[in-house]
Amino acid sequence: MEQSLPKRIEILNILDQFIAGSISRKQVSGWAISIINSDSIRKTDDTVWKVLEGLGAADLLATDQEFLYTIDDFIAWKSELLAPWSI
Repeated sequence: MEQSLPKRIEILNILDQFIAGSISRKQVSGWAISIINSDSIRKTDDTVWKVLEGLGAADLLATDQEFLYTIDDFIAWKSELLAPWSI
């Protein structure tokens, strides 16, 4: 049985929790990877999928900085998710 992607509001909540320091990069990555690796997920929103891919790599290390993605990336993903609701 196919499952839908998480709603944008759910991902925004995860982003808010991470930005506030309530959850770790490892928790964010684990959550996103569990969705990405699911064989039953139906990709219906390209923006949500792109953000999930980034979140799945949230705990990857980089050579020129501590992590591949910085807080600025998380904030940018949040803006992308909110864009359809902006005026």
